[in-house]
Amino acid sequence: SVPFDEIFSRLESVLQAAFEVDINRWYLIFDGTWAKLAGGYDATNLALSVELKQQIYDLKVGYDLFRRVESDVADGWVWVSTVDLLLGARYFGSQTTTTETLKPTDETTASTVKNSRWDPVLGARGSFAFSRRWALDVLADLGGFGIGEASDFTYQIDASVAYSFSPLFSAFLGYRHLGFLNESEAGAENWITQHGPRVGVAFSF
Repeated sequence: SVPFDEIFSRLESVLQAAFEVDINRWYLIFDGTWAKLAGGYDATNLALSVELKQQIYDLKVGYDLFRRVESDVADGWVWVSTVDLLLGARYFGSQTTTTETLKPTDETTASTVKNSRWDPVLGARGSFAFSRRWALDVLADLGGFGIGEASDFTYQIDASVAYSFSPLFSAFLGYRHLGFLNESEAGAENWITQHGPRVGVAFSF
């Protein structure tokens, strides 16, 4: 596990986006992250650089098990509390490129390792509106189960607090923990985990 501040210092670019379509009691949910990190060192006889590109995409279908709708007709506010069942898939892909340069000849060699998989996931989500402005959102899922080429296990825990500035615009602050487990043929466990705070804005229309 690498500390968040060290990851942030090596982060070159990142793109994260999410959208959701609500049709009656059904949802179509997409959440995706693309990131590029780079690092290395420069010694007397050797320069080494490492570049990591990583993609994580979630695509899920959700269904309301519970829904409570409150509204203020006078100013157009609507706030909703729900508990949803989620079913879908998570994609994990990474590409690591290592470049070595010998000195003083500047002879360079490079190698690239790619890794990707799709994992089935099952989870639940709750959104609890305390007022027309404040809401608590929580999500948890698990999956993989070693089905086909999937991870032996994957999980996600996400919690955030949202504040609505208007019926169409809100901001949130939360924390996400995401993990993947794969076991080698010898039984050794290889964990990949990501966790840290997140902040963003949301538009509803």
